[in-house]
Amino acid sequence: MTSTSYAAPHPDTGRERLGLALITGLRCIFLGLCLVGLDRILDFGTAAWVLALSLVAGVLLATYLAHSRARFAGLVVLMVIVYLGSSFLLQAMGIGAVIFSMDVLRPYTLGLHIDSCFIVLAVAAFSTWFFWRTNHAVIVEVILFALAVILLFSSHRGFRFDYPKVMNSWAWSLGISHLSMLVTLGAILLGTFLAYLGILSAPWKQRAGVAANTIRYNKGRGSKLIFSTFLMAAALYVYLISSAVYERFHALSQSRIANGVGQESAEKMSPLGFHSALGATNQPSALARLEGDYPSNPFSPMLYMREAALSKFDGHELVIAERRFDQDINNTSPDQPFVGQEDPHLISRTPLTQSFYLLSDHKTAFAIDYPISITQLKNPNPGRFKAAYRAYSMTPGFPLSELEGLPLGDARWDEGTRSHYLEIHHDPRYSELARRIVGGASSPLEEANAIVDFLNKNAIYTLSPGHSVKEEDDPVAPFLFGDLRGYCVHFAHATVYMLRALGIPARIATGYLTDLSQAKDGHILLRMSDRHAWAEVYFDQKGWIPFDTKPEQAESHAESPVDMKVLEELMAMIGPGEEVLPKDVAQGEANLEEKIEWPLPDTRQILAVLIIAILSLLLFKLYLLYGWILPGNAAYKLRHSYIALAARLHDLGIKRNLGETRAEFRERIRRDLGADILPISEVLTLHSYSHRSQQDLASQVHSSRSAGFEEWLKLTKLKRVFAWLNPSSIFSSLRGDRW
Repeated sequence: MTSTSYAAPHPDTGRERLGLALITGLRCIFLGLCLVGLDRILDFGTAAWVLALSLVAGVLLATYLAHSRARFAGLVVLMVIVYLGSSFLLQAMGIGAVIFSMDVLRPYTLGLHIDSCFIVLAVAAFSTWFFWRTNHAVIVEVILFALAVILLFSSHRGFRFDYPKVMNSWAWSLGISHLSMLVTLGAILLGTFLAYLGILSAPWKQRAGVAANTIRYNKGRGSKLIFSTFLMAAALYVYLISSAVYERFHALSQSRIANGVGQESAEKMSPLGFHSALGATNQPSALARLEGDYPSNPFSPMLYMREAALSKFDGHELVIAERRFDQDINNTSPDQPFVGQEDPHLISRTPLTQSFYLLSDHKTAFAIDYPISITQLKNPNPGRFKAAYRAYSMTPGFPLSELEGLPLGDARWDEGTRSHYLEIHHDPRYSELARRIVGGASSPLEEANAIVDFLNKNAIYTLSPGHSVKEEDDPVAPFLFGDLRGYCVHFAHATVYMLRALGIPARIATGYLTDLSQAKDGHILLRMSDRHAWAEVYFDQKGWIPFDTKPEQAESHAESPVDMKVLEELMAMIGPGEEVLPKDVAQGEANLEEKIEWPLPDTRQILAVLIIAILSLLLFKLYLLYGWILPGNAAYKLRHSYIALAARLHDLGIKRNLGETRAEFRERIRRDLGADILPISEVLTLHSYSHRSQQDLASQVHSSRSAGFEEWLKLTKLKRVFAWLNPSSIFSSLRGDRW
């Protein structure tokens, strides 16, 4: 590599020195970002600012040497001297520490830091040397940077927005969502990357093997305006792409979230997904606080927080029913107050107040069992919490043994309501399997427990069941009558189908399932992995009771403990909880009105912008190739006839070199292609230094242009097609390059 390197030309003019300083500074920033990212991942153990100083020193040293007459061997020798000198100094310090009874470990610790600094210095110096002395070092750097970014971001695949962990920490520190952090960081990296490449492709970057006296700059204001416009268009493009990525995955995360349980609340729709779940992400979702003790919890230490119910069978799956059913569900958003009625028919109920501080967007407010009222709380930290509300619920306060012997369903139900909760699946296999499972069970409670026990012992929990099901087919059948591999969505559907086949009124509930043993002082950290779906059975005077499957076998989704540091940090942010005034009362009051949310562009808008951009580039290329057809005087025809032929050659990969005259360019084309495509260049040169009549000039332009096109048509069709498809001439013209 060193045998083919060239000394970079020394910057002589103020513009060249400014360009050199700009590229060097941007290179320090670019490599510094890479260093910070690696340090956060690998943890070098040395202060980041010390490593950054070593990196800057390496870049500046190599830049100075690359613009001198030094050779690569000289840089190697210099690095060896630096390393040996530091090693000798450390040895001397070690001997001194022994002689003077000082801390003998200090030289060793210092040596580790110096080694890290030297590695950073050497990498920065050698990479910068090749950057200036070779033509292909930038390509290698670009490839390595792209691979590093892909490797860094690959861990968040499968909607694991809380990965990689370093970005999870950044998002948490900044108080933004993990998806926003990923998209923002991606846009910053892409923007920095494009700016880095753009500046390197500008004339400021003096290329290896090109003498200093051949460097030329186009100082026209028009080219600067075009270049600035292009930069703004590129920035807009990055913004639109980032917005589209965020919108798409934000919508998917809202509809699916973790464990296949989403937040859809519309009638005849389902928030559940069968084919794959998003994974056991530990991303914090909400902070819940119990305002009192709940010793009578029949499911202790587990606690169910219901958000929605699915009770209507649409022939394919269970979906959200009409509002006249499932009236215990509030169906309100977290920022919407709710006032319900206590059901006097339910007995052995315990009042319980809960406060919720949402860390992620939620479409529907959730609470323990069924809430009687929901009021909004003043957000204690808008930078951290999305919303806050307080729920007052009537929770179950009885042991599950009291369910034995109770009638099924509500005695107040009419026939239509009872039929709604007993609607069976059309596949007879559900009924057949259910009857085989319950065997000689003597009561509905025993039958329900037998169904759950069967799934507990035989089902296998996995987030990737891998069932191939057509859209119109039953998504539960491959699970229940196949390999029994699935997650809570499959378990809940299978349980409800079999319970209804036995004449037991059942439905699916969605929300959160959390473990109170991981709570602290009544505070519970809800995570995306706590999203859950479970089956429920209605017992008279007791209400809807969960019958949840907990498989003994699991392929994935191992339970992980709650991050107590995060929980304690959130606990310190909230106070007693101050209820806010209703919106109609608070309207016009300072600091109480909602913030304006600016809409993000949708996919159609982004596609429209892309189509317009492509059409604009196409029209611009047509203007380059056929601009001479437009009305104009002979001088206009001459200039655009030359551009039409030169642009074709440029798209073929043949362009005029820096400092090369038009006559030399024409001769090189004639020598390389065996065709005289630019006879019009002679007419253009003569016109620049003489004055002719418009009629004579027009005649010469027409004849020389026709001769050039005849020579162009002698080239192979493959070359001409390639030149037509290549957009290189467009960008060259936008940069203001000379033809």
